Amino acid sequence: MKTVQAVDISSQESKEMHPEAIYMCRSFNFYTRSIENIEETYYARLFQDSISISKDQKWY
Repeated sequence: MKTVQAVDISSQESKEMHPEAIYMCRSFNFYTRSIENIEETYYARLFQDSISISKDQKWY
């Protein structure tokens, strides 16, 4: 089983997460999910008390 690597874009520190987990960093800068061994990293930010999710850090 793979571990999921995600990078907190505020600190550039790498964190390991259990596969198949959805994890939101305390600073809301990323979450990563792994479903059926397909790993995807999404970037997140707080905006007006909501969380915006982006795969490429382009905010819409």
